[in-house]
Formats: sequence, C-alpha cells, structure tokens
Amino acid sequence: MTPASPRAALCAALALLALASGCPMMNHTQSGALVGSGLGAFTGAVIGSGAGSPLGGALAGAAVGAMAGGIVGSAEDARDERDFAILQAHYVQQQRHALTNFDVMRMAQSGLSDDVVITAIRTRGGRFDLSTEAMIQLKGSGVTDRVLLSMQQSGGGPLPAYGGPGPEVIIAPAPAVIIPEPVFVPEPVFVPAPPPPWSRRHGRY
Repeated sequence: MTPASPRAALCAALALLALASGCPMMNHTQSGALVGSGLGAFTGAVIGSGAGSPLGGALAGAAVGAMAGGIVGSAEDARDERDFAILQAHYVQQQRHALTNFDVMRMAQSGLSDDVVITAIRTRGGRFDLSTEAMIQLKGSGVTDRVLLSMQQSGGGPLPAYGGPGPEVIIAPAPAVIIPEPVFVPEPVFVPAPPPPWSRRHGRY
C-alpha cells in the first residue's frame, strides 16, 4: 500500500475522535471504543506499513483499540453509576431526616427556644412550604419571625404546609339504583257480542 495509507488512517482516527467528542449521547463505553478504534487503526497502520501491510495493521489495531477503549470506558461508566448511586442514597437520607413545616410547628408549640429550633433547621435541613398561606399558618401556630427567617434562609423546597397525617377521608357509598322490572300490559282484544237467538229475530218466542 502507498505511504499515504498511514496518513489516511490518521485522518480517520481524527474523524473518530471528533465524532466521539461531539456526541453527548454516548456513554464512556461507546466513546472509549470509538476512540480506541481510531487510535488503534492509526497505530496499526503505521506499524503495518513497516511490514508492507498497512491495511492489515490498521484493521488489527482498530479491533484491539476498540476492545481496549471499551474496557476503559466500561470502567468509567461503572464508576459514574456507583457515584450516582452514592449521591442518590445521600440525598434520600437527607430528605428523610429533613424538617417540615409540621415539625417546626410542633417544636414551637412544645416550648422549645428559637435557638434550639434554628439549630435543628441548620443541622437537619428542611423541606419547607414557604408560600404566603404557609407562613401565615406558621406564624399563627406560634413560630417566631427568627425561626421563619431561618426557614427561608435554609432554602427548603415546597411541601404542604401541614406535614402531619392528613385528614381522614370517608368515601360515601354510591347510591343504590333500583331498576323496576318491566310490566307487560296485554292489549285489549275486541270480542263482538253474540247475536240474539234466531227466534227473537223473527218475532218468535
């Protein structure tokens, strides 16, 4: 093959690199296999050109590079999935222990000081409903302005103003529907009156 074969392999490798870097939908395994294939093809073509077979070297290098790149990319994907699972578990743990509006109202009504309530908000975080109606309800439940300000500074997400158990919902049974059975009324049948006796029609008795 001509000396231009390694140059062509280099162009193909650069094209694969550009494709891998410009495709955000690829995971690390796919992009690693693509990059490894391009680099392996170029390296194989260069090595194969010295042996008089740049095409065979490029093909072999592409296969080996794709396999190696896929293995490295797969390890990257596994690490990303593990990190995401750890972050997700940490987030769920935080949300589970975060305070709600109902918790703050209970602490305020139980007589705890503002410093204790504010420290609990800073330590555990909060998932607060900071709407106008919720703030009015908190204020009416004995929550001071200092505690309300601490709740606002914590950046709590929206939640229902009352975080306790909801009211009991009673589902009324559906009304009974009575369908009467159809009543069949027979139609009247006209029956003619019997004729008078023969003797009476002729004046005989």
